[in-house]
Amino acid sequence: MTTPPRARFAPSPTGYFHVGSARAALFNWLFVRQHGGTFVLRIEDTDEARNRPEWTDGIITALDWLGMAPDEGPYFQTAQADVHATAIEALWATGALYAYQLYPVQNAEDIHLHHHAMAELGVRIPDPHTLRVHRRALRLRLHPGGD
Repeated sequence: MTTPPRARFAPSPTGYFHVGSARAALFNWLFVRQHGGTFVLRIEDTDEARNRPEWTDGIITALDWLGMAPDEGPYFQTAQADVHATAIEALWATGALYAYQLYPVQNAEDIHLHHHAMAELGVRIPDPHTLRVHRRALRLRLHPGGD
């Protein structure tokens, strides 16, 4: 017996619900309806500076209005922060994670030059003003001793 699929729609409540969000939700909703699965709404509420409760309400209302009410949720990503932190600590302790330098830049001029060089290569990178804040990330080590 095959387990019915679960598909999620995970919008960020940082602006009005728009047609692109509706399209993304529609494909997952259609897939689970076709296969007898579960449509899950998970709210990506990790951007505390831009999230607004009325935008979360707007997402839920829009899905209801479109006839795509979720079977489960809404679940909020920040509600799992402790679980995620515990998992990260466990992975770090085993050596499965390593810190990765995303942007080796130190000042505004370096940031501008790095951004310009990446743009010329056709690489889309975040707003250059955020580079100073988000210069490191954790990566999963795929094999022992490798990065």
